[in-house]
Amino acid sequence: MKTKLIITAIFFTSIYISCSPEEELSYTADIEPLLTSCASPYCHGTANYAGTITNYQDFVDMVDRGRVLPALRHEEGYSAMPKAGDKWPSEDISLLEDWISQGMPE
Repeated sequence: MKTKLIITAIFFTSIYISCSPEEELSYTADIEPLLTSCASPYCHGTANYAGTITNYQDFVDMVDRGRVLPALRHEEGYSAMPKAGDKWPSEDISLLEDWISQGMPE
């Protein structure tokens, strides 16, 4: 009986841990540092066809247009980003995807 109780407790604890909310992300703490490490002011610092990402709202607007993730993933039919560097690591793309799924908090 005691063994069944312990096994049940372990089972429910593992479910709780796996279903716990993911880490809360923010633009300022998590996303902006990624952008400043690779986004050139030449490409995204002034109004141009690519759009600016000089602040939170500019970047949210670009994400809402649906072109950011495909460009970072180097998907066919999209202009791959960053232009002057390697593709973002999958961990960074996943972080961006998580931030978007959390509602893009500032």
